Amino acid sequence: MTSAGRIRPTGLAAVTGVLGLLALVTPLGGAEYPASRIGALLALAAAVEVLHSFRRSTPSSRGTGTAGGMISMAIALFLINAPFLAAQALRVVIAGWFSIDAIRCIVAVVRSRWARASTTTALEYA
Repeated sequence: MTSAGRIRPTGLAAVTGVLGLLALVTPLGGAEYPASRIGALLALAAAVEVLHSFRRSTPSSRGTGTAGGMISMAIALFLINAPFLAAQALRVVIAGWFSIDAIRCIVAVVRSRWARASTTTALEYA
């Protein structure tokens, strides 16, 4: 934040925003395979995600960020190769990858809540 209270976007946030806007307008273009273009944009976003994960403070959060970036990169590779894959198979693979990522995030949330609850319980009995 700046001294005037306005939020100033960082370089990574600006790059991510531009990539998101490009992904939104890609299907409106005249591309024969817009999924390939979106895959390329997702690959760039995955690279930004991995670079950002190096800036995280703890080793576990760096590992989590890197894993998320690698999952995004795998999805990007499938989208880039979309013209050569069956459409239904592509949907199933991408849904599977997002499911794996969602389960990974849910497990992290449950573990952190359990750790906080056990710490709170230990402090109550101390």
